[in-house]
Amino acid sequence: MKLLPVEIVKEYQNRILNIHPSLLPQFGGKGFYGMKVHEAVIEAGAAESGVTVHLVDEEYDHGKI
Repeated sequence: MKLLPVEIVKEYQNRILNIHPSLLPQFGGKGFYGMKVHEAVIEAGAAESGVTVHLVDEEYDHGKI
């Protein structure tokens, strides 16, 4: 998900979900999206992977899971 403007996040607080293609907090943050996440997981030799669904807040790849 692209970083949303703070005004949008505040207007729709606790109503925006993000589906992140890793088990956060691993492989999260700026620059980790789409295939970049999967490539980083493979390169790191992670024993397991998955997805995280979380509420969007003002911080990138953060929010209640």
